[in-house]
Order: sequence, then C-alpha cells, then structure tokens
Amino acid sequence: MSKNFNQKHINMNIKELFDFALTQGCGVNLTSFKRSKIYTSLLKNQKLLFEKYPEHTDEGKMLRAGHLVSGVLLNSYPEKQALIESSNTHSKYGHGIEMRAMIGGLGKALVTAAKKNLPDEAKQIAKEWKSATADEQVELTKKLYYLFHTEDQREKTTISSKELFAEFRRKIEIRNSRYGFDSVFPLGYGKWNKSDNRANCQGKTQMILAFAEMVGAKTVVMLPNKTARDVLDDLRQKKASEIKKDIEARSITFPDPEFMDSLEAGIRIGDLDDMMHSFHVCPVIQVRDGRWVIIDSNSLNWGILSQEWDMEEIVRKISKYRDVLPGLSVIGSAPLQLEQGVQHITDIFNGYMVRSKKMEVLLQPITDLVKIVEAFVDSGEFDLLFEEGSGEKFPSGIDKIFKINTASDMLLGPSNSLLNDVLNDPEHFLQKKKDCLYTYYHCLALDTINDHWNDTGIITHSEAHFGADNYHHVAIAALNSLAIDHRVAGSSSFILDYCFCQTTLHNAMVPEKDDPELAQAAAEAIRKLPSKHRLSKRFL
Repeated sequence: MSKNFNQKHINMNIKELFDFALTQGCGVNLTSFKRSKIYTSLLKNQKLLFEKYPEHTDEGKMLRAGHLVSGVLLNSYPEKQALIESSNTHSKYGHGIEMRAMIGGLGKALVTAAKKNLPDEAKQIAKEWKSATADEQVELTKKLYYLFHTEDQREKTTISSKELFAEFRRKIEIRNSRYGFDSVFPLGYGKWNKSDNRANCQGKTQMILAFAEMVGAKTVVMLPNKTARDVLDDLRQKKASEIKKDIEARSITFPDPEFMDSLEAGIRIGDLDDMMHSFHVCPVIQVRDGRWVIIDSNSLNWGILSQEWDMEEIVRKISKYRDVLPGLSVIGSAPLQLEQGVQHITDIFNGYMVRSKKMEVLLQPITDLVKIVEAFVDSGEFDLLFEEGSGEKFPSGIDKIFKINTASDMLLGPSNSLLNDVLNDPEHFLQKKKDCLYTYYHCLALDTINDHWNDTGIITHSEAHFGADNYHHVAIAALNSLAIDHRVAGSSSFILDYCFCQTTLHNAMVPEKDDPELAQAAAEAIRKLPSKHRLSKRFL
C-alpha cells in the first residue's frame, strides 16, 4: 500500500493505519507479522481472557468493567473499593478486545525496529550495565540520558524570544509534515545520531526500551501530567517577572539588552502553553537495588524517583492487571519532592537577588572608577563569582593587584575598548558599568532555573500515569499520533476502547462536535482523576 505522507490529510481506516505503521514504520510485512510468535501468543491469550479470568476474580471484574471504568476506579479509590464499585459502574467505552494482539504486536515491532537504530555507544553502555553495581547503573542511566540529546537541544542556557518562537514554529511544522511521522517510527528517524536525528519523545522511548531489553532491566512507560518543564516554565515566568519588577523598582537604567530579551522570553513563555506543554512519554528504568530512574532525553529530565512515588505499589497494581487491561495506566505523584526541589531553586534565586541589592548599596555612592573595582574585590564577591562561574576556587597566593586587574577586565571590559566606551557616553559610562554588574546577578538568578532543565535530579516530573504494558502503550502512542495528525476516522473512540491515559482521554474529549457522547464520557473520566494534565483542564 502506498500513501503519501506529505499530503495534509489522509483518508485511512483503522486496519490501514496498522498496516501502514507496520510496513512503513517498522519494515514488517503484515502477513509475516500475523505468523510471528509474539502475535500468535497474544492472539491465543486474547481469545482465552474471559475463560482465564472468571467474573469473581479481581482481574475478571476489571476485565469486564473495561479500560475506561477500571482506569477511573483504580485511580480514584483504594483497590478494594474500586473492585466493589466495578460491578455498579458501566460505560460503553473501553471494552476493546479483538485488536489487542495487533496493538501489542505493533509495540513489539516498534521496539525491535528501534533496537537496530541504537548507536554503538548504547551497546557499550549495555556491556557495562550487566556487571555494574546499583550506583554504577545510575551513572550509566545518565550516560544514556546524555547520549540521546541532539546537538541543538538547549541546556543550561538563557532563552531568547527568537529561540522561543522558533521552537513554537518548529512544532507547528512537525505537526504539518512528514517530520511528525519520522519522529515516531523507527524507519522514519533511523540510526541515532546527535546532529540531525528526528526521533521525538516516542522514538527515544522506543530506543531506551530496546536498550533495557538488551540488558534485562525492568522498565515502565511514564506519561507525565506535570512535567519538570511545566514546573520550571511556570517558575521561570514568575521569577522573570520578579526580576523585571526589581529592575524597574531600583531604576536600573542600563541593563544588558540580550539579558532583557531573555527575560522577556521567560515572561512570555506562558503565552505558548498549548504548543510548549504537549502530552509526553518517557521511560523509567529500574537499577539493581530497586530504585527507578527517569531517562527523558527529549524533555531534558533525569532523576531518581523518590520513595514518595511508591513505585512498588504502582508496579504491583499494573502488573496484576496487565494481562486483562494492557492499556491501563496508574497515576502516581511526588508533591513533597517537587516542593523541596522548587524551594531549593528558589533559595538560590533569592540569594542572587539579595546579593545584587547589596552590591548596589556598596557601589552606588562611589564615583571613582578604581575605587569601584577595589570595593568589588574587597567585598569577596569577585572570588565568589569566579568560583560560581568556573566551578573552581580562585588560585591561592594571588596578590590583590592581580585580582583587581582581573576584576577590572570583568567589570569594565578589555582595556582597548574602555576608552571608546568612555568617549562614546561619558555622562552615563560609570552608571552603565554598575548597572551591568547589578543585572549580572539577575542573570545568574534566572540561569539558576535554566540550570535545572536536565541532569540534577532536583526537579523531576511530579505527576504521571504509568502504563501497564510497555508494548501496548508505545503502540497506542504511535497510532494516536498518526491518527490524530491525519484525521483517521473513528480513531478517538477506537483508542479509548484500548487504552486509559490522559492523552487518549483528552483527544476523545476535544472533538466534541464529532462525537458528543464520547467527548462527555472522556471529560467525566478526567474530572474524577486525582491528577489532570494542564491541557485537559482547559476543556473541562
């Protein structure tokens, strides 16, 4: 079957969608796929489900309740109460059975195809993994995390307005081109490389699941409702506004233009919520001592999940119902871990703000250029800023004259440009240099938030669904992307029949005019959940 994915819209039915995903996305012929061991095993199990799990068993009760009802109940009540309620709660949605083997088989095909795209570095990490201690495995997860960064992913940098809106435009283009398909399916994104590989969160999840299979590590698919990026963008917006107000209140007249642009981008980032905070997926992997680690190379988040998540209970629950509800997801959260992380960053931020004001109190009365530099050095701030910038203490035994000369270069700029600066604006020259130093602390304060985009583990995704069956969930995610982007008829109700997570609920809820009954059922389900994705909240 030949389909041109450069067309804006494609008319496909569900079976054609599977065929295309397998053949064009994974390089698997549909006929041979249906003869495979994984498919025939899943199909056999599918046919025996109701016999294997009688109505009186816990699994049997949830099987008969279906994905939608069971998902709501297991995430809204203690398990015993959810089982009681399951016999009294009904929905026409969530009862899909006949395509489960196809979905699970597609998920396996995606991960198998993704394995061929792993770079040699991943295979070397796999060799080290098998004999590594738990702590060494944690460090290897960080290597894996860095491995799947592309060169253009931003880390530890201020964000300009130009960069912010460029990312917005890039996401629009992905949604309207083959790039979206190439980001999700292994044959589309191909062998991993850092320069121009197009794998998105789904593609990277597939590859890391393939890595985990190689080393025999347990993994769970995580579908965050509140990502680290959500938290940091909200915090950045709040703190950028705080800095702007501080600059205005103190009448700092000559702040650095590039910094002010970055500040404005931080304030405006909330304007792009819908595109900047989309639904997301990433893997968590278990190391030797039982700890679980997030490896999110796409949204730039790595960290060890705290005990607050109670991953033991989450894994117990999804394992218990995996066979009867492979598309189930169970919600977990860690609000205390989040609160502590935000407070940690806020404390550092506030420290820079206080230091900026103290520096102004110290320097503002001084009108002599040399004395300004001397006061800066004598305050101890020069040594501290040097250490914070380089990660090293200023070398011991260095005399004060050398420090003053170095501080002068930092504060005033190179000597060959100093005269030009004075001549070009003699009236404001001195105040410009002071203002530059005051706002340097503001820059450090804002960078405190940017510095926690990625590898510290201080801020991690803090609310999430955890999928029962990895293969089932990666397949549903891929099918959902393909179906929504290209308007496959009936895709929302189909996917809701086979999967319970907020992505599928949201997509079923949004096109209300197409199927108001489906939209209402999805909205009611989301309302009952203890955690809601920020996009879903807007439609409730």
